[in-house]
Amino acid sequence: MNTLIASAFPAFIEATGGQTVKVEVSIANTSDVIDAYTVKVFGLDPLWVDDPAPLSLFPGDIGTVDLHLQLPSGFPAGMRSITFHACSQNDPNQFALATITVNIAGVPKMTVAVDPVSITSGSRAQFGMVVANKGNAPLSIRPGAVDPEDQSDFEFTPAMLHLLPGEQIAVQTQVKARRPWVGTPKVRVLSFIGTSIDANRRSTGRVEAIGTFVQRPRIGRWLLSLLGLVTAAAVFAAVLSRTFNSVVKEASVSDALVNEALSKGQIPSPKVPLKPARITGTVISPTSGKGVAGVQAELFSAGDGTVPVASAATADDGSFAFGRLGTGVYRIKFSGAGFGELWYPGGRVFTEGADVKVTEGAPVPPLDEIAFGGEPGTVSGKVIATDSPIGAKVSLIRVGLADPTVPALVASVDVSADGSFTLVKVPSPGEYSLIAEKPGAATETRAVVLAPGQQLEGIEVNLRPSGGLIVGTVFAEGRPLGGVDISATDGTTTIDTVSLTDVPLGSYALRNLATPGLYTVTVSKTGFQSQTRAVTLGPGIPLAPIDFSLVPNVGTISGTVSGPGGGPLGGVSVHLTGGEIDVVATTVSQGSGLGTYSFDQLPVPGTYTVTFSKPGFVDQVRLAPIDPAAGSPDVTNIDASLGTSLAVITGVVVDVNGVEVPRATLKLTNGATTRTLLSADEPPGAFAFANVIPGSYTLTASLVGAADVVQLVTVHPGDTEQLRLQLGQQASLSGQVRHVDGTPASGFVVKLFLPDQFPRGTSIATAITDANGRYTFVEVAAPADFVVAVYLDSTTTEALDSEQVVSAPGSDVTVGGLIAT
Repeated sequence: MNTLIASAFPAFIEATGGQTVKVEVSIANTSDVIDAYTVKVFGLDPLWVDDPAPLSLFPGDIGTVDLHLQLPSGFPAGMRSITFHACSQNDPNQFALATITVNIAGVPKMTVAVDPVSITSGSRAQFGMVVANKGNAPLSIRPGAVDPEDQSDFEFTPAMLHLLPGEQIAVQTQVKARRPWVGTPKVRVLSFIGTSIDANRRSTGRVEAIGTFVQRPRIGRWLLSLLGLVTAAAVFAAVLSRTFNSVVKEASVSDALVNEALSKGQIPSPKVPLKPARITGTVISPTSGKGVAGVQAELFSAGDGTVPVASAATADDGSFAFGRLGTGVYRIKFSGAGFGELWYPGGRVFTEGADVKVTEGAPVPPLDEIAFGGEPGTVSGKVIATDSPIGAKVSLIRVGLADPTVPALVASVDVSADGSFTLVKVPSPGEYSLIAEKPGAATETRAVVLAPGQQLEGIEVNLRPSGGLIVGTVFAEGRPLGGVDISATDGTTTIDTVSLTDVPLGSYALRNLATPGLYTVTVSKTGFQSQTRAVTLGPGIPLAPIDFSLVPNVGTISGTVSGPGGGPLGGVSVHLTGGEIDVVATTVSQGSGLGTYSFDQLPVPGTYTVTFSKPGFVDQVRLAPIDPAAGSPDVTNIDASLGTSLAVITGVVVDVNGVEVPRATLKLTNGATTRTLLSADEPPGAFAFANVIPGSYTLTASLVGAADVVQLVTVHPGDTEQLRLQLGQQASLSGQVRHVDGTPASGFVVKLFLPDQFPRGTSIATAITDANGRYTFVEVAAPADFVVAVYLDSTTTEALDSEQVVSAPGSDVTVGGLIAT
């Protein structure tokens, strides 16, 4: 049973690198004894966190620990989860975790340099723009350049850059400008620009660097002057030639010596590769196997381990990349706050690093995962015994061992005659248990937290005689009770046991306790109230049996479930889980207890999860903590109000004139299921689709002869959508009856037949021509075939003329002219 509760405030923090963040961790002591608590931070280098003093709390008290997180200026941008570990000093097994989220804001910082700064050439020149991301977040950069005279054309390779923090790339920049024919050289001062852009291609900042393009004229002034001096030069040529030849013979210098002198002390400029290569890899933690963010990666030439060629920082997943690399052999160094140096793949110095060969234009396979941990640390101290420390042994055990392939014993050493000990080459950072043992003495345990490369000193362990013994029996309701957890602690060492479940039932014994000592004995079992008692052990003093009588500790959870209207809702499934409890109940469906439920005989203290569900309603989950120390073990207010998970679509169908249309067909479909109904006769045109599952639907209204209307409808749980669907114009047939001489034939009877009913069957509609001989049949089916025939009067059975016609939805189709002859 955990005896403390911890929470951290604020739960979400926005910060920047270089900022100090304050977090308050609240701790509640839910045990029956005074306890002290320490707080550690997981997810940050321990050197970045102020170590707070332990917090002492009385039973039932709540206290706050303030922690200041000093985030370094180069901390990578992005979301970070930081966990605070609150642990009892009396019992290291009693702990709680509280997690917050820190959003490290991106601080863009871009640099642009031009290499070479000046080029003297003709009409073309090739510069190198060295663009670097010195910030803590990835950057998308578009290279550019400006000629104030607008006489130069630029071409950049690549045209767009994506740089990780710490990465730099050389951009090949081709410059072209018209070359002067005669005169002095033309000097063009060019601005080379790096523009950072966001995801929407909008500019967020720019950095400029200046480069000079000096263009030589095609014909210089010196050549014009030279033509005038050719004659004079020819006169002295012979004399000068003879004189200088003799001088050169006496003091000749080799070409190799001249070249060496010219290059002495010169550092060659980096070349911009035409087909650049890229080195990528991932840095992981050797213990967790997860990527390590914020590690500095530096790229060196295999022949020079002093000046890095490029640098980068690992991302959230530990990945890094070096881009724009030319052909060569490289070595990579990794370093970080609190960690040593590592030369890929596992060297500690430059000479132990492996060569990474790169060929321009050829892909470089990703490097193997690089395991990067802290430098080994040292743990030292002294063992103090009442007689002599000789024979004592100190061991360091890994805490919270998760990988069974890693040995739990990290280091072990025999203490010296004066009790001193030193454990060397301890993996860091890490959390360990320091165990001191000696025959005839009680085992002592100390918690050890080792920072990266830390030399931890000054640990003192007092060994006491181990003859202490606490015995007794645990009872419940007057009968011995087995399977009870029993522990005794003196603040540094904890001894655990379980009461016997066989003969003698309920008895227990805590042996090899150090004496003298003051112990806190705690007895606990699920379903019973825990008991704690202070016991003093003295050397050679037998202790009477310490018996415990536990009281059953059970509680109840009950409540009421209501529906969308607020009234009680029966037939709801109520699922309760927590610990070993997993039961289901149903709310009462009728009577005075409608909508109520209850669970009893629940072990307390405990926190239970109650889930309410019913078809057609949205599930609801409630937490129900039961803590008798805070009040009654009966929790009666775990109520729920369920909202419907279904929706309703209602509306009315009207024609083009806004008149309600009954018996129109409505079809609702989501692609998987389709529902169909007719609009109502009363009220006219009304319709309603009930119990609609939330989602997107296509609703189609149709009527014989009218153009369909289609509407997209999206509904959410509990929605009631009200729609008005207006149909298109209905189909109709119209025409004109004339006499043989072309004059309108009024008063004649025009009948509409289905083709298989003409001429002896029954017509489906009749019309009388007006004064202009015109007639119309409205609201006819479409598309459909009809026969239109004209008669002298309603009693005549022989048609004077007839015409076959096809109707069209939403259209008035003109029937061919009928002749009344």
